[in-house]
Amino acid sequence: MQIEKNDRNSTALSQYQSQIETAALIRTSEDILTLTRQMQELWLFGQLKTLDASDIQGRINGDAKEVAEMLAILVDGSQEDNTIKVEN
Repeated sequence: MQIEKNDRNSTALSQYQSQIETAALIRTSEDILTLTRQMQELWLFGQLKTLDASDIQGRINGDAKEVAEMLAILVDGSQEDNTIKVEN
């Protein structure tokens, strides 16, 4: 149980703590607004690519499929070369 003090020192301390907490809240709000503004600028000027993620993933999948097909051709070709060498 807390004993409430109504003297000037406790009132001044309470006011000081409120001012510090309010200043911290204002500073945090300003930082959030700055971050939001920067994200909007990045999005508007095309540096934040959130809409093209599926297109990029599709390209990566297509490239991976091409590489896999090339590797399969190389592996199959080298096995055929080995069998020909063995037969001769």
